[in-house]
Amino acid sequence: MSRAKTKRDSRPAAAQAKVKPEPKPKPKPETPTQPLLTPRRTAIALAVLFAVGVVVRLEHLNDVPVRTPDEKTYAAQAKRVLNFGWREFPVMVKEYNQDQRMALYPSPIRAGWVVLLAGAMNVTGVTDERAGSWLSCFLSVTTLALLGWMGHRFLPHWAALYGMLFLALSVPDLVIARRCWQDALMGTLGLLMVWCACEIKRDPGKRWHYALLVAAGSFSVLVKELGAFVYGGCVLYVLVFLFRQRAWRTIAALGIAGLAGAAVSVYVLTSAAGGVTPLLAAWRRLNEAVYSNPYCALYQGGPWYLSIWGFWILSPLNLVLWAFAAGLSLLPMDRFQSLSLPIKPLELSCFRLFSWMSVMLTATILILPNSQSFRFLAPIYGPMYLMGGMGAWAVVHLVGRKVDAVTRRVACGVVAAVVLYGAIAQYEQFVQAYVTKGIPDLSVKFVLDSRN
Repeated sequence: MSRAKTKRDSRPAAAQAKVKPEPKPKPKPETPTQPLLTPRRTAIALAVLFAVGVVVRLEHLNDVPVRTPDEKTYAAQAKRVLNFGWREFPVMVKEYNQDQRMALYPSPIRAGWVVLLAGAMNVTGVTDERAGSWLSCFLSVTTLALLGWMGHRFLPHWAALYGMLFLALSVPDLVIARRCWQDALMGTLGLLMVWCACEIKRDPGKRWHYALLVAAGSFSVLVKELGAFVYGGCVLYVLVFLFRQRAWRTIAALGIAGLAGAAVSVYVLTSAAGGVTPLLAAWRRLNEAVYSNPYCALYQGGPWYLSIWGFWILSPLNLVLWAFAAGLSLLPMDRFQSLSLPIKPLELSCFRLFSWMSVMLTATILILPNSQSFRFLAPIYGPMYLMGGMGAWAVVHLVGRKVDAVTRRVACGVVAAVVLYGAIAQYEQFVQAYVTKGIPDLSVKFVLDSRN
């Protein structure tokens, strides 16, 4: 009886032993989602926006009906240098110092622009203001290309695209690109100095970035007096970085190179003026003209907030995003991480450099008497638009961290549409005010009147 029971009990066990449990399916490896903007796609988009900027500048290169007195003065000075060489500079400086009426026009000691303009006349065979317009257009295109490279190299991809889009359709840059002013050259030199500072931060061991910074800065003071502020701002940023690194030898080498560059600039200015005394007299006349020149007092004077209103007229969206980004640049790295803003240390350092340079030069223009002209801000338009791009990038990430994936995509689309509309509105403002109406300058009063 017990044997039969054992046999019956063992059957189910044997049968159970033959049944193999079904293996659990292995989880499929998650394929990482590719970001919308890869480096390759970003480079292609930047190239397309660059082409748009080039086409727009060429489209409006020759639609300037009337030249300003400054343009005529620069063209006349360059033509004299083309015909008589460097020895004509002391003659022009002497005329400038002796004739009180000459103080109403640009000083001939701005030899850097005059020499380049004479070279453009020599190459093109055109000896009027058109040669300066072509040179300005070339320099504006160069600045646009440099900004795209900087944005792609030192900032998030979205910020780079925003900066390229807004500089391509920028009202002041489009105005400057078709005029015989020296401000296009200042825009190129200013962005070149900022780029050198970024490269030094990225790799402080490469010496040629220091040399290029000193060369560009030393040359900028030969083009316009405000070049000293741009040069000084970049050098100060680099010196603070090197001081924190305790790179004493590099600091000493940069100081020696800076003094050598300053000595060369002073020598060139003294040679152009025909001596130290004529140079000091020309500088004194230039400073007095800021107060005595009716144009400066009428069109570039007024309370500081006029320029803020002018920024709003030229690009309200970028003004808001730039101010927002300037506040963000003051936050420490851990605060960016707590806000889920994925920024790298190098990106944050360059971001702060752009903020420092744009705020510094804007404040300088607001403080200096009768100097509220948006031409004078040409060296920082690139950093300002990259700052606006950082503001838009931060808005997208701050909104995206609190919503689901679908809502995040919708929010990104809305922000992209607003940014595109703001850029197109800039271009329409340029066409309406400076092409159709023929407003001749970027002084603050002209910018305010462009809305009427």
